[in-house]
Amino acid sequence: MAGKADAREGAAQRDRLLEAIMTPPLWVPDDVSATCMLCQAAFSARRRRHHCRHCGCTVCAACSPRKAPIDKF
Repeated sequence: MAGKADAREGAAQRDRLLEAIMTPPLWVPDDVSATCMLCQAAFSARRRRHHCRHCGCTVCAACSPRKAPIDKF
C-alpha cells in the first residue's frame, strides 16, 4: 500500500509543479555548453547533447534516461 500512496503523491507533486510553470524554459544554447551540465562529460559526435524540455539544461543521454512529454508545452 505504501508504494501506491508514494506513487500518487509523486504524481500529485509533479502535477503541482507543472501547473506552476507558466512558460517553457529557455534552452541553453549549444555553443555555451561543451559538456553535460550534470556529469561534465564532453559532448562529441558520439555523445550527443539533449536539451531538457523541463529545465532547458543540456545533458548527455546517460544523464537523461527517461523521456516524458510535457503536455503543457
